[in-house]
Amino acid sequence: MGGGLEALMHACSPPKMELTMTPDDVISVFEQLNREGRAAIDLDRACASFAKWLAGAWDGLGESDVMLLASVGAALWREGYARRY
Repeated sequence: MGGGLEALMHACSPPKMELTMTPDDVISVFEQLNREGRAAIDLDRACASFAKWLAGAWDGLGESDVMLLASVGAALWREGYARRY
């Protein structure tokens, strides 16, 4: 797919003209990336990158945000594990 996680994160950036993203906007980004075949990334690398980002953001997040993001990380890890074994 080329570009890896960095290209995926850049593609997920909201358009410059919009100040806020709604949950539906974000789901649309996910759907578009999947449709275009740009959602295929190495899950181990995605999980490691997400863990690195979350570790840096952890202290600035509220408890509910930490729990939600940790659940997302666990899902990434589970999917990567399932593909390996």
